[in-house]
Amino acid sequence: MKIIEFTEDLLTGVPEMDQQHQVLVELLNETYELLHQRNYEAAREKLISGIVEYANFHFASEEAFSRMLLY
Repeated sequence: MKIIEFTEDLLTGVPEMDQQHQVLVELLNETYELLHQRNYEAAREKLISGIVEYANFHFASEEAFSRMLLY
């Protein structure tokens, strides 16, 4: 079961960012599926060690990319 479908309208045109966005969507969908199955412990773990950690990495990547565009 998916909560978000990654479609072309979500593409930014920056391959690295698009790939990272796909990973984030996959992590969200996996967490949603675990919640749907009432596997709350696994969902909590996926949220903390998956989504939060990957989002931190992703936002740092976006910031670095933005800085690169400014210089």
